[in-house]
Amino acid sequence: RLFFEEYGGYVRHAVRSVASNEDERKEVFGDVVAHVYAKRVAIVSGFKGKCKFSTYLYVICRRHAVRCIKKHRRAEGSSVKKVSLDTVVELFAGMDRDSFAELRPVLAEALNSLPDDDRLLIEMLVIQEWPVDDVAKHFGLGSAGSVYSRKSRIIDSLQETAKRIMKRDGIS
Repeated sequence: RLFFEEYGGYVRHAVRSVASNEDERKEVFGDVVAHVYAKRVAIVSGFKGKCKFSTYLYVICRRHAVRCIKKHRRAEGSSVKKVSLDTVVELFAGMDRDSFAELRPVLAEALNSLPDDDRLLIEMLVIQEWPVDDVAKHFGLGSAGSVYSRKSRIIDSLQETAKRIMKRDGIS
């Protein structure tokens, strides 16, 4: 009890940082509390003193919250939506109309083939224009450089996927 009086705020904050709505927060918070309670001896004994204990606990809770959310979303059939054609239009608004009309289905298929996390990262950065630091926090990435690196890797993957689709469909 004393443990949660002292560190419960860190657990709540860790869950709040990754859960997208209040229902998800409540459900995941219960899972994280149960995990921390069950693993309390291992958590305390695993602490090496390289940071504050509250930081150590926050990272453990956040990682477990992310795992819980992914598990719940997979069970629900994923709450991350497929990318709409409107999103594709926004991403490639600079293209001339004829080029875009031919490539639009290819780009939509390529975007929708991405893993949910990659698709969400691209949407957050490009469509919703989240600050890079907020995206880094959301995905648990260490720095803005990590976000840009991941974005670059995702775009490379999109280009390769689009090339394969175009080859398959006979588009030059």
